[in-house]
Amino acid sequence: MGYRGKLAERGQARGLRATGLPMADIAARLGVSKSSVSLWVRDVVFEPRPLVTRGRRRAPNALQRRKRAEIDRLLAEGRVRIGRLSEREFLVAGVALYAGEGSKRDGEVRFVNSDPRMVGFFCSWLRRCFAIDESRLRVRLYLHEGLDWWPRRPTGPR
Repeated sequence: MGYRGKLAERGQARGLRATGLPMADIAARLGVSKSSVSLWVRDVVFEPRPLVTRGRRRAPNALQRRKRAEIDRLLAEGRVRIGRLSEREFLVAGVALYAGEGSKRDGEVRFVNSDPRMVGFFCSWLRRCFAIDESRLRVRLYLHEGLDWWPRRPTGPR
C-alpha cells in the first residue's frame, strides 16, 4: 500500500482548486510543495479566478522622484561628457562589453545581458565592426515569471 499521509491537506487542496485558486497559492496556504498540490488536484475541474485589478497606481513619492531626477541628470551629464564615440572608441567599447558579457563557443558568438540598450549596442557593434552574415543571427529571449526588468518611467496621474 502506498503513502497515505496528508489526507486532510489533499482534501483542502482539491476544494481550493475547485474554487479557481492557483496551485502556488494553495501550496503556500497549506504549507506543502507545489508538486504535491499538482498531484492531488490534477483531475479537479476548475475555472481560473479573474485577475484582481488593483486600484490606480500611486504617483511616485518624493524619494522616488528625487532618485528618478538624479538618474536623469547623471545620464544627461554622461551624454555630454562622452559625446559621440569615434570609430576607435566604438570598437573599444564593444570589445569591453563583449569581454564582460560575451562568450565564444563552437563557432558561435554569444552575448547575455538584460538591458535592451546593451543588446542594441552589441548588435550595432557587430554590424559596424565585423563582416557578418545577418541571416545567421539568432536571438534567444528568456523571460522568467515575476521578472520585472523593464525600466519604469513615472507617468504621472492618469
